[in-house]
Amino acid sequence: MTTVREKCKNRIMFCVAASPCLSYPCQNGGTCKEASNSTYTCQCAEGFEGTNCEVEVTQGDGLGTSLFRE
Repeated sequence: MTTVREKCKNRIMFCVAASPCLSYPCQNGGTCKEASNSTYTCQCAEGFEGTNCEVEVTQGDGLGTSLFRE
């Protein structure tokens, strides 16, 4: 008769590290790139920036402010 303890000794145990990209941390169409040490970086789509591409980049109207002294 085999005991539970003996059955457990014969099992193969393994661990799989979950990718940090599995939670889809990159927003607004950004692409997650897995880095070392279970970290990630986001490659943001055009018009977005930030750690998770959460910041929309706003473009100026092209009209700069100039100060003239006469």
